[in-house]
Amino acid sequence: MAATFPANVDIVYADEDQGMRRGLTDSIKENGYHGVREVGSLGDAATAITRNTPDIFLVDSFLESPAALQIIEKLRGLKLGRNPFLTVIACCDKPSADTLKNFVGVGIDYLVVKPIAPVELIKRFLAIAQKRKPFEVSSDYIGPDRSEFTFLDEHQAGELIEVPNTVGMKLRGQEVTQDIIDELVAAAMTEISAERLNQNSNDASTIINGLLERVSNGETNGVLRPEGDRAIQILSDTGIRLDRKVAEEPSELCGFVGTLVERLLVTKEPSDNLVSLLGSLAPALPICFGTTDAAEAATRQLLDMSKRVKVD
Repeated sequence: MAATFPANVDIVYADEDQGMRRGLTDSIKENGYHGVREVGSLGDAATAITRNTPDIFLVDSFLESPAALQIIEKLRGLKLGRNPFLTVIACCDKPSADTLKNFVGVGIDYLVVKPIAPVELIKRFLAIAQKRKPFEVSSDYIGPDRSEFTFLDEHQAGELIEVPNTVGMKLRGQEVTQDIIDELVAAAMTEISAERLNQNSNDASTIINGLLERVSNGETNGVLRPEGDRAIQILSDTGIRLDRKVAEEPSELCGFVGTLVERLLVTKEPSDNLVSLLGSLAPALPICFGTTDAAEAATRQLLDMSKRVKVD
């Protein structure tokens, strides 16, 4: 792909090493990418991103800082800037294995090993323009496809969703206003939320069924906590994603089932009614965690029935 309009691409480059930052910035600009905003701290990076969401966030020298994890996490969660799908490139020297896993976990796109060759970085920009990584969606991760990071031993890929690629749009000379970005982001977020709900419902159902099987084998009073907390977290995430205005009952069901799971975790000898009720609700979750009229009706019936059951 010919980089016809590289000056249109907005890049925020954060590096506390002023000499390194200036040198790389000059090299990038020599290749036509004049829209580089260089900053010397993560605080200044957050300010720059808030003022005008970039297409690329290039971060260096902060990889051991928890604040760097937080800023990327906020980007991906749409709590910083207005485009959670911007490309994040982390530059690293010799980071630890834990550092690498942490940064991949919050949603970086690429790791670039130092020293950085400007020509390789420009090639990376062109590759991004040609094909932006899709976003992987599972019940515990939403972010760029992680399949190339082979050090993730237990990585289980989620569904892949295509997301906006403003780098490619701008390099091709397309009009990219904030209104256009907002529309593209909203459409992608709707698709991602729908897939996350699907993942959540199946995972929550599976975990709760597993908990009940362990209870039947006599495992109670604390040993179920890790899996139980995971189920509660999934239910909480689902409740947040369901629009209460159009899915009030499914959202309420999330909180209700979460309360029942918590009771299961803290009760030394769970009542038969509690176990039976959770056993009835768990397989119904994939049906109820939706926003259709059928989901609303099914959930309303389940809630009415469930609230009449005494679980103490």
